[in-house]
Amino acid sequence: MRHDNDTFRSIASAAGLAQVSSRSGSVSALRAWSVITALAVSVVGCGGGSPDDETSGTDGGINPVTLACDAANGNGVNGLSLYNPSNLIAYTLSDLIANAVVNSSLTWGVQYQNPSVPAGSYSGSLRARLWAVSSPYSGGTITGRVLGLFTPNFTGPGARSATQVFAGGHSSSSLQSSAQQQNPATGSYCLVATLEEFSSSCTNSDGFCIDDWIQFPAPVGFR
Repeated sequence: MRHDNDTFRSIASAAGLAQVSSRSGSVSALRAWSVITALAVSVVGCGGGSPDDETSGTDGGINPVTLACDAANGNGVNGLSLYNPSNLIAYTLSDLIANAVVNSSLTWGVQYQNPSVPAGSYSGSLRARLWAVSSPYSGGTITGRVLGLFTPNFTGPGARSATQVFAGGHSSSSLQSSAQQQNPATGSYCLVATLEEFSSSCTNSDGFCIDDWIQFPAPVGFR
């Protein structure tokens, strides 16, 4: 039995950009997230702490201080949301070279807390994506460059299948996954992680719509 309010969104690609919409608008609520730090060959972002500006180095990099990427998040849809105990949610990028193929990873979790659905209800198939967007995101349709698409491997009592969770449950194990995509063009971007669910009621072309999202608290510069 799947609950009646499954939501998700699709991808429309044009000129290297992807767009995904949500069936219902999200309302931002500030959360604390930590510094996004550029390493010699990788950039890492995670939850917790206070934001800081990131620079991409001395080899022609840019300083994206003019773009304000506030720490923000959605409120979930019908009780399905990203799960972030002890600031679990984090990403890595292998490099910040504009338009280059990038290896990315995302550590993430999901919880489904909705006491109004019948016992035994479960989510639709879930996935997560990491986005680079040219302006701060506050919910609804998202347009930008997808830096990674992540399929979960849910385990434990909260898992209904490798990609679904039961109502009243959660999963955060075995969710660190990797993907390979292309970096955006030179410039400064906000990074956003979206939780997406498959549903027949979603109007996006691939049946996936956004249930929840997180915006990391510092801009990233691609050189």
